[in-house]
Amino acid sequence: IEAEGMGTRQGGMHIKSGFALLLQNIIAEEPVILQNEITPSGFMVYLQGLRHWHTKERLSKSGYGNKRSAIYNLFRLHNGTGFSATFEQELSNLMRGFFRIIALENNDGLGEVREGKDPMTFQLYRLVSLWMIELGSDDGIWGHLFLVLTWNLMCRVNNTSQICLCHMEWADDALRIYFANSKTDQQGAQSKFPRHVYSNPIDWVICPIFALGMYLCQFNAAVENNIRLFPGHHQFKRFANLLKQVLR
Repeated sequence: IEAEGMGTRQGGMHIKSGFALLLQNIIAEEPVILQNEITPSGFMVYLQGLRHWHTKERLSKSGYGNKRSAIYNLFRLHNGTGFSATFEQELSNLMRGFFRIIALENNDGLGEVREGKDPMTFQLYRLVSLWMIELGSDDGIWGHLFLVLTWNLMCRVNNTSQICLCHMEWADDALRIYFANSKTDQQGAQSKFPRHVYSNPIDWVICPIFALGMYLCQFNAAVENNIRLFPGHHQFKRFANLLKQVLR
């Protein structure tokens, strides 16, 4: 993975793809599971018994959804289609009931009402932007643009790291940026709809156009259509390390 220049997340996907291919080859010779022995109710017993390895609390809704996707994929590798219509319907009904029970438990204070990470506040966002500038280094200028673009585009950092110069264009008073695909649009069906980024003349610290201008002047980026705005590998890791540095 390192020899191919893959990041952690990309490397993980590469490993998963290789494992899936290996599993598919094994299944072609001998089944790994007995599909007829797995029932929706039996699978739900398994789900209900799962707990987070560290907190010992119930999994999140997405965590249970991942387990369902995994067993579906295992079925699909065996029969080529996945769940039968009857199996799918019964499992869906059971999972809806299970999530209602979890919601009632949370309502009684027996679980967490909120799931996932807390969002960054606007005040912290501005402070981090200022701290990036105050680093007075190339990394600070790089991180400042990376941060304000990600915030204004409302996207994941891996989408920001994949922006090419050919994905950017001016339209009236806005900078338009196109995404070829995203986590929620893997096939690129929404790629023709750009996201718009506007200048902030009131507060230069969080102005994405100002940040872009500083970045291009400092790094003297080559203006070629297929060049990434943030060239190089491991951009997510680079930003994470820089964020830790300024938050200390």
